[in-house]
Formats: sequence, C-alpha cells, structure tokens
Amino acid sequence: MKAFYSKLTKTASLLLAGALVLSSCSDDDSNVGPDYKVPTTYDFSPASWSGQTSRLNQLEELVAEVVKGNEEAVNADVLNAMFANTGGNGGGYFSQDYSKQLKSKTYELDTLEFEAYFESVEEASQKMDTASNGTSGYLFRSSGDKILVDAKGWELKQMIEKGIMGSTFFYQIAGTDGYISNQFETADNTEIDSTNGTDMEHYWDEGFGYFGVSADLTTTRYIAKYAKKHEDALGTFSKLNEAFIAGRAAISNDDKDGYLAAKGTVLEQLELVFAQSALGYLNDTKADIADGETGEACHHISEAVAFIKGLKFSTESRVSASDEASLLGHIGDNAYEVSEMHLNMAIAELQSLYPELK
Repeated sequence: MKAFYSKLTKTASLLLAGALVLSSCSDDDSNVGPDYKVPTTYDFSPASWSGQTSRLNQLEELVAEVVKGNEEAVNADVLNAMFANTGGNGGGYFSQDYSKQLKSKTYELDTLEFEAYFESVEEASQKMDTASNGTSGYLFRSSGDKILVDAKGWELKQMIEKGIMGSTFFYQIAGTDGYISNQFETADNTEIDSTNGTDMEHYWDEGFGYFGVSADLTTTRYIAKYAKKHEDALGTFSKLNEAFIAGRAAISNDDKDGYLAAKGTVLEQLELVFAQSALGYLNDTKADIADGETGEACHHISEAVAFIKGLKFSTESRVSASDEASLLGHIGDNAYEVSEMHLNMAIAELQSLYPELK
C-alpha cells in the first residue's frame, strides 16, 4: 500500500504541475527551457545526502590528525582506524560517531597507497627533523609553516587529502559505478521515500553530496572549493551548481533529456576542475623552483600530482592510462628532482588534452 501511495503521489503531482503549466502557456512558442520550475539553489524535498557529508567530515578529521605530525609523532594505526572508521568512531579518534567510512568508498587499487602514506606520516613525524632528498621529515614553506614530507619530498597531507578527493569523492560521483555517471539512470523513479525521495532522486543527491557545496550554495569544501576557485577562469562553479540543480529538477519531473544533459555537464566540469587545479600547481611549482623555494615546490608539485591522478576517475575522462603514465613520467617519482624542463613537458601535454584550460 505504501509503494502504491508513493507512486500515486508522484504521478498526481506531475499531472497537477503539467496542468498548471499548460493553463499558463500562450501560443508563443519562442520560450525555451523546461516546462517546470527549476530552483536557484539545491532546494528539493525530500532529499538527503547525509552519508556524503559524513565522509567529507571524516576526511577533515583525518587530515587534521596528519597535520599534527608537523609538531608531534602520529601513529599510522590511528590514521588507518580513521580511514576505515573502526568501531564507528575511527577507533575512538573521531570527534563523533559515524555510520559510514571512507575506505570502503575509495577506489580499491588506491587504498593500499593511502595506507602507505599513513606509514610515511608515522615515520616522518617521529623523526622531528628537517627533511632532505632521501630523508623524510619536515620542510618550511615561505610562510614559515611546516609541511611533512616523505623521503622523496612528497607532502603527505596533500597526497592524502587531494588523493581522497579524487579516489573517493570524484570516483563516487563519476566512476564506473558512480552515482551520477551510472547509478541514478537505472534506479526507480516512482516510489517515494519520505526522507530520500525516489531512488533516482536519492542517487543524484548523493552525487551532489560528494561535490561539497551546501544546499544554499554558499559554503564550499573539497571539489566545490576548487570549482569556485576556477570560476573566473572557466565558470566551473556556476556550471556545476546549475547542472546539479537542473538534473535533480529534471529527475523529479521525469525529463530524461534534461537529466542526461545535466549529467554530461557535471562529468565534464568536474574533470575540468581537476585539470585546471593540476595546471595551476604545475605553474606554481615552476615559479617556486625559480625562486629557490624547496618547501613551496614540494607542496605545489604534490598537489599537482594528486590532481593528475584524479583525472582518470570519470567514465568520460579524456586521460587514458597511457596519458596518465606520460604526465606523471615527465614529473618523475622524486619531488626534489623535478626541473623546469620536466614541468614544461607536463604542462604542454596537459594543455593538449584540455585546450580550454587557462
């Protein structure tokens, strides 16, 4: 009975909305756009993406623990417990209980890489000594802030934080079984749950949740923060907000053309966020090397590499496995040994893949 009532409720709502639209239409066919209301913020009800918010919060707490390594020893077991949310409270190290976890939603082949970074955090933080090529420890940025690096100069905070942005958040939105790239399209769109809406609506909402912007579009974290950073150059923030909102409205109104168009925009623009971020940090590294700023160079090249590694996670990615290998090959596996020539080669190849980058 509940399922029947849910279906009936949605059908009746759509019929009423259609009737209202028809009654207000004139003979003027020049109007374009959907024949239903599309809000200006992510104002939908019912809607829920609490699991995604939980994982964004967990990454903040995990990264805060990593940053402690700049001043005190950090245990890899603690980081592993937080990554897997052991016991529902990160082994007792989270500030609150969570029913979700990061590890199970992370691209499986990358989980071992993050666990290796956790070991490197422990090793570097226990030394409490200045790093150099071949020796982990800390470096100073031009601001005077410390950063924790491994023996090859990769900043561990960036490799973990930006890495999980790609391997977990972007992957869950746009990957092979991603909420926007795959799951929402084949989900039921008739039965309405009082908290989540239909399955199709809920999967789209979950994809939106990993983007990292608040429903009123005023607060940004992670991918959304970088989309906003690149708004002036590429318009990524406004395009993504508009596409997420339009797609959700289209789903609620059974507008297949509308939600497929929005899906395409979301996947394209998210990839551009990662590409533009990578390009910006490659250019920053060039400037750092010219200025003789080793700490800054290690910081920026670590971010660049993490964003490059994230490009592959969209089903529509322009970057093939060989492209990624080539880009990372130009940079090499040692942050201390990156040169302007290497960076120019990586920049040229990245721009050839994404000519719209600024």
